[in-house]
Amino acid sequence: MPLGVSGAENIVSQLDGIVSVSVNFGTGNLMVEYLPNVTNIHEIQKAVQKGGYDLLIENEEK
Repeated sequence: MPLGVSGAENIVSQLDGIVSVSVNFGTGNLMVEYLPNVTNIHEIQKAVQKGGYDLLIENEEK
């Protein structure tokens, strides 16, 4: 299990407005469902980066 993925998952899951977080440990992909009236992808990205990880946003509209 890549440490970065599980660490990023823990960071994101603790944020307000997060509905679900799922991780594909094989690819290192983190999928996040969130409430846009509570948070946004840029706030999620900042939290992940503050935790020492990077987050590439693939599909902001979804």
